[in-house]
Amino acid sequence: MTEVDIHSIHNLELKEGTTLCKARDLFLIGCYTGLRVSDTKKLNPDSFIRTGNGRLRIKMESKKTKTPVLIPVSTPLQQILQRYDYHCPQIAEQTANRLIKKIATSADVPDYKASSLTLHVGRHSFVTHLYHSKELPMVDIMQLTGHTTERNFMRYVNARPEDSANRMERSSWFK
Repeated sequence: MTEVDIHSIHNLELKEGTTLCKARDLFLIGCYTGLRVSDTKKLNPDSFIRTGNGRLRIKMESKKTKTPVLIPVSTPLQQILQRYDYHCPQIAEQTANRLIKKIATSADVPDYKASSLTLHVGRHSFVTHLYHSKELPMVDIMQLTGHTTERNFMRYVNARPEDSANRMERSSWFK
């Protein structure tokens, strides 16, 4: 998912409290945190801490890897969390996976993306965007997502041919 796709889904007007709204918000929590669905479903007010400078973070242990995870909360994420009093939206994963496809189509996400969309794609999108932004070292992103090996982490990165070509052009071999 591109950032434009994610913003389109985020900005889609849905009636608060509806199943559609809950499905959208659950998907976006994955996009903004990189958490696995099983960890997202554990979110509750005790999952959050405030830093010395007042920033909010998610602090939890990954259910799958048992590793500690500490994730800064962005403004869009905080807006979603406030709607649910810092709990996870309550909706069955199967239902959310079915509805997120409809939501994406309504948000003008291209059909080839919308038709294969699941909650887990949010985690992939988070990893891909952070990795390609080059703002954080891979080890920091791995710590955010609870990945314990580079091999597993790289399965989440959507490799873009243009990025590879740009790196190659900087190589002395191609000068």
